[in-house]
Amino acid sequence: MLLQQKELPDGSGYPHGLSASQIAPLSALFIVSHYFVDYVIDHPDWSPRDFVKTYRPRLKGQYFNKIFDSIYQ
Repeated sequence: MLLQQKELPDGSGYPHGLSASQIAPLSALFIVSHYFVDYVIDHPDWSPRDFVKTYRPRLKGQYFNKIFDSIYQ
């Protein structure tokens, strides 16, 4: 999980440039959680819906979609 924490589903991440299908489910959850914490800190009036609308277009892929679906449908 820690080796994949900087990966991005479009393959532009670090250190291996993994695509969404290569990122483990738990790593995907960790990545979304990191973005969520940053979002909450930067937006005091945050909402789950706004977070999902902001990051769903950036974080696409099977596991990412499932995470966003569970946050807000």
